[in-house]
Parts: sequence; C-alpha cells; structure tokens
Amino acid sequence: MSEDGAAFLRVVREGRSFSGRERHCLFLNNGAGQFSDVSAVTGFDWDDDGRALCQVDWDDDGDLDLWLSNRNGPQVRFLENRTTNKSPDLQFVKVKLQGTKSNRDAIGARVRLFTKENPDQPVTRTMRAGDSFLSQSSKHLHFGLGKNVTIDRIEVRWPAGSTQVVQSPKVGQTCLIVEGDDKSTYRSTAVRLIKKSKFSPPIDETTERAISFSMIAFPSATYKDSSGFDQVFIRPTSQRVLVNLWAGWCAPCVEELKAFSEQAGKLNEQGIEIVALSTGALGGNESEVDESELLTQMGFPFRSGVADDALVTKLQMLNDILFEVRQPLPVPTSFMLDRKRRVLAVYKGPISVDSVIADTTLTRSAKTTAEWRDATVPFSGHWIQTPKRRHLFQFVEHLTDLGFLDEAREYVLRDEKIFLSDPRWPALHQRLLKRPR
Repeated sequence: MSEDGAAFLRVVREGRSFSGRERHCLFLNNGAGQFSDVSAVTGFDWDDDGRALCQVDWDDDGDLDLWLSNRNGPQVRFLENRTTNKSPDLQFVKVKLQGTKSNRDAIGARVRLFTKENPDQPVTRTMRAGDSFLSQSSKHLHFGLGKNVTIDRIEVRWPAGSTQVVQSPKVGQTCLIVEGDDKSTYRSTAVRLIKKSKFSPPIDETTERAISFSMIAFPSATYKDSSGFDQVFIRPTSQRVLVNLWAGWCAPCVEELKAFSEQAGKLNEQGIEIVALSTGALGGNESEVDESELLTQMGFPFRSGVADDALVTKLQMLNDILFEVRQPLPVPTSFMLDRKRRVLAVYKGPISVDSVIADTTLTRSAKTTAEWRDATVPFSGHWIQTPKRRHLFQFVEHLTDLGFLDEAREYVLRDEKIFLSDPRWPALHQRLLKRPR
C-alpha cells in the first residue's frame, strides 16, 4: 500500500471527518436568480460526512422527501417533508415514463410541462441514470406547480428521437406515459408504489449496538475479585454472559449496574450472567469512589472484579478487529458472549435489560449463516453476497508482538486450518514457539 493509501486508511480507522466537520448546506431558490442559505433553519446542517442524496415522494403526499447517506454514522438519514401549512391550492403532477422503442426506463428522456399562464417558460425534467454522487433519485419525475396554475400539456422527447404530447394532464396524480401510446393512465396518490421498510430505531440513541457476524472468541485473561485474588476469566456457566466495563465515576455506568441488579430475576430467567469489571483505577489513577462498596450497596448479585491494563489492551485490540473505526473503548462497554466464549454483540454506552434480553432471543433464534447474517443489520434487504468472516492473522500477530503468546496460540488452535494454509504461517509459528513473558 502506498503512503497516501496508508494515510487515508488511518484517517478512516480513527473515525476522523473527511470534510473537516463541514456542515451540510441547503439553499432555497428565491425565484429571482438568487438563493438563500436555509441550512440551519431547516435542521439540515449536520456535520456528517455526506455522500449521496436522493429525492423521492416517499409517503406519496405530493411533496418531495429526502434520503441521505453518509460515510460515517448514521449511515442513512430519512428527511420526511412535513410542511404543516399545505394549501389545497398547491398543485403537483408526477410523470412515470415507460419506454418501448427506447430503453424501458426511458433514461435520457426529457419532459417539459407547459402551463397556460407561462406558455413560453416550460418546466423541464430529465430522466437520468444517477443524478448526483453515488445516488439515484426516484424515476417518478415530480413537478411542483404552486397556486393557480393550469397545465396546458406535457411533452416527452424520447431517447429514440420521437416526441409525444399529453394534453391537459390531471393534477395531483401520477401520469404514466408509455412510448408510442396516446392514452395516458393515472394513479391516485392514495395508493403507494413504494412500501416503507420496517425499522426499529435504537432504544437508546447514546448507545452503539452491533451484532457480530464474525463471532470472534473473547480473549482469555484474568481479573482480580473484590478480595484482590486473581480469577480465571470467563468460564461461561450460562447461555449468555455480558462482560461489562465500568467505572465508579461514570454515572451512566452506575445506573446501568443498578438496573442489572433490580432486574436480576429477568436476566436469570433468560440464562444471562453479568460480569462487571471496573476500570476506574487504570492508567495509574486512584479511583475516588469505593467501587466495591458501591456494588455492595446496590446489592449487585452477579460476578464483579477489577480489570487490569493487559485485559483492557486485549479488549481494545478485539474492538479494532471487529470495527473499522478504531477509537478508544468508552465506559460503559459490554460484550455479549455465548458458551463458547464467542462475541455475539458489542454495546458502547449503557444498555437496558430489555435490550439485552431481546438480543439474547435474537441470537438464539439465528440457526443458519443466512439467519445470523440478517440478524446483524437493523432492517431486512437483499444481499449481494454474504459478508466474510474476519481472518485473525494480523490480530494474532499483534498479540504476539505484545507478548500475549498464550492468547495468540489459543486463537491459532481455534482456526488451525486457516492459519496453517497462510503463507505467513511459518514465520509466525517460529515466534509463537518462544516462551511467554
């Protein structure tokens, strides 16, 4: 990889903005050759790294809505046009083209709408295959007419070269024009052409939630219990284990642990175990909160202990192999594991008991690769190809570089055939034969 490519990849992985946090802009045509900046007043001025924008009358109410995609999260935004002062005098017409001699989608066709009030100034729309960067707006060409406007005719210049005229089209409807057919048909806006997808927004917008397709094994490690003794880390005794990183100075962490305590019965019924590991004293800091006493006061009924620097280092490495954006783990962060100690889900931010139970049910119900793949996304769709599972070679190399040889060997044993078939394996094997530090 070139130096420029490596620098670009580093920017991506650090989650930095491509646009320098430059905000989105929206300009209003004043009708006199001038535009007004209405970005802020419309709420359009996000600092997302925007990529594509599509226009479509999604709810079929006669005005245009917007879909936006971003390089960063949220990767998709939907802006529904909810103008409250719609006047019955405001008119529109939508045109759907169907080619016969031309291509069926009528790509390249030019549609002109003539009004009796301004016969010399037609409104023109062109059917395009992609009308802006990485995007394709609706193929229903939308004409907003304003008040007291009478349509005289619509002229279509087809890509094959012919011109077709529709006299006095109906307003407030979709006009289907078929190339070479003098009879146009109309569809009322009461019937939708596009069905809304079912989408369940995150329960808590401050929490990042991800179901893991790769199901990478959670690294083996130890933690200190409340008495200061090292404990063998994570030998799941339940169907699901939620490893929770927290700190006593973190108010959302404390509230999350209180909720786990208060609803311990629901968690136990679902076979969910909690392991709460404090990070408050890491980095050479001395916690100002007696975290052990805090757990005692809330009656925390699950396992708890203190995470050390080595454990947090491994979990950060695990995060960096699971996610392309490699930022420091926040508190609270939770990892949901199964009996085989595989990571099923990751939560960055506080998570509710109901959400943990819902994801437990979701991951139990996914029996096949296809079902598990579908569980990793928030709404249904069509897959071009099944996502590939992560190859852990670089991850194991990194563990080896840091001296975590036992952990590195464990990952190799889990996927021995894959590692042994890699041409880089002999060199890595020699390094793994060294004694652990």
